[in-house]
Amino acid sequence: MLAGVLLVALAASGAWLWWNYRPDRDQWIRTLHQVTAIALLVVALALVVIAILRRARTGASGIVAAVGVFVTVGAAYVLGRLLAWDALGLHTAVRDMAGVDGALSSAVVVVSIDGRQVTPSTYEVWAYSHLVLSGLAVLALVMVWLRCRERSASA
Repeated sequence: MLAGVLLVALAASGAWLWWNYRPDRDQWIRTLHQVTAIALLVVALALVVIAILRRARTGASGIVAAVGVFVTVGAAYVLGRLLAWDALGLHTAVRDMAGVDGALSSAVVVVSIDGRQVTPSTYEVWAYSHLVLSGLAVLALVMVWLRCRERSASA
């Protein structure tokens, strides 16, 4: 249940950041996204610990799924930290660039993140990898939930 609430909050704040993020405004939504991602990472770690303890006590399976959740959530978290750009170098004057989507525009020459410059193609790989890993994390969490539901129904 907690993981589901966290996923909804991450999806909503992530969608907003994808299209509207700017470093000079609305930092609360970025902070909400970061705190929620950390909370989901803690939940994923707790799933691994619980799976290991259950395995040791009762021989229950589920460690691989729990580790899958932790790895995908962790990787999505790391890549997500790379998406908050500070400034964009542009080919042409553009009135209003916002969001990850704006940083993927063909007008962008360079993306500045924490004072370091990366190419738009590198940024694009990070952005789409974050989306793919986030989807895999959701899938892994659903698999763990189905496994637990199946186990409780058969008990």
